[in-house]
Amino acid sequence: FPPLPAGRGGLGRGREQTIMRLAKIGFASRRKKLISNLSTGLKKDKKQLTDIFLQLGLNANVRAEELSKDDWLNLAEKIENRK
Repeated sequence: FPPLPAGRGGLGRGREQTIMRLAKIGFASRRKKLISNLSTGLKKDKKQLTDIFLQLGLNANVRAEELSKDDWLNLAEKIENRK
């Protein structure tokens, strides 16, 4: 799929790269929970990620394939803002 244009509901280049990086990490080990993959791949504490998941209304036991497109967008935004 071509990238969405920035502005007016589109993704900026930085956000698009963040989402792709998260998805790559999230799907790296299919049988693992998303939080474990992200913790390892992003070198972030699971507690910090659990807090983000709870803020977004996501179950801490969710797997990457269970997230919607909006979930990935919201997750990317939260993680970017926590840097």
